[in-house]
Amino acid sequence: MYFVYIIKNHQGLFYKGFTQDLDKRIFEHNNDLSRYTSGKSPWILVYFKEFETKTEALKEELRLKKLNVASIERLLSGFQVE
Repeated sequence: MYFVYIIKNHQGLFYKGFTQDLDKRIFEHNNDLSRYTSGKSPWILVYFKEFETKTEALKEELRLKKLNVASIERLLSGFQVE
């Protein structure tokens, strides 16, 4: 399985990505093991979606990366991370 996710930090920055291990990836973001998010933690998982194939996940990640902040906020308004 593959996950597409959005994380947000205390400054209101969003990061979108994909992974096969969501818990490990969030750990990496919060422990400065990811180049872009390093030094900007803590990060909170605010959205994720599961896909069966890498191709599907990459297409969704690309779609999310094209969204502006207002569109991301609309997406998140109907989503609960459990």
